[in-house]
Amino acid sequence: GTIPNTPGSIKVTFNGFSHTFPADLAIVLVGPTGAALLLQDGVTGGQDAVNITYSISDAGTVSMPDSAALVGGTTYKPTSYFTGDSFPAPGPGTNYGNPGPAGGNNATFASVFGGTNPNGQWRLFIVDFEAGDSGMISGGWTLEITTGGGGTPAVFD
Repeated sequence: GTIPNTPGSIKVTFNGFSHTFPADLAIVLVGPTGAALLLQDGVTGGQDAVNITYSISDAGTVSMPDSAALVGGTTYKPTSYFTGDSFPAPGPGTNYGNPGPAGGNNATFASVFGGTNPNGQWRLFIVDFEAGDSGMISGGWTLEITTGGGGTPAVFD
């Protein structure tokens, strides 16, 4: 099937995310067609994240905070407080959908990936735009896709 244009069709989960200044990070998901969505950029105002698990989905209940810490167990909407960040090769450069609120952008998983075939290589790019901080995703990340064909969502680790 194809990915429907509905909230919740795609969910990315970060398992054991830690970083000493997450506001410096930007994370983009690139699908098999090359379409890309900025998942988070400039969130938390620099509040440390220590070994938390959280998800990002159009079905999220809130945007990611711009001046508070991320809360484990929460499903957030894709959120970006910056525009124009570039992901070096093999990343998508500046060719990605930006969810905003920065610059009045409003890209979503559905608007970027809806109607596409989910089969193929999905890639996640993370850039720390400032030196001197450290972080990791100790439990890796998962991608959950529900296609228009119904049935159980496919989960990829």
